[in-house]
Amino acid sequence: MGSMKKADALVRVKEAELEVKKMRERATSEKDRILKEARREVLRIQEESRRTAGNALKERVEAGKREIDVKRSEILQQGQKEAEMIKQRGTTKTDEAASLLLKRFEEGVVAVPTKRDV
Repeated sequence: MGSMKKADALVRVKEAELEVKKMRERATSEKDRILKEARREVLRIQEESRRTAGNALKERVEAGKREIDVKRSEILQQGQKEAEMIKQRGTTKTDEAASLLLKRFEEGVVAVPTKRDV
């Protein structure tokens, strides 16, 4: 009977070894599946990050363009105001110069003796 017990024990050891081998194969398969899934997730996150960064960059560029447009508009308005003031000053100066010229002309005409005055 001793040989029967040894044979029985040997069968159980072989069954246990087979079970361990199957467990290792399942663990390796599960590890590979988890790694593959993790790689996919990393790629998805990287792509999402690129997209988000791209969108953020686009938003910054658009905000910068809007700010530039506002500043440009303010500068143009200020320039137009200054040009109008210069134009007004020029018109006023021209009017003053014309009035002064006319006054001097009239004074000159009055100062020139006419035949009647002679």
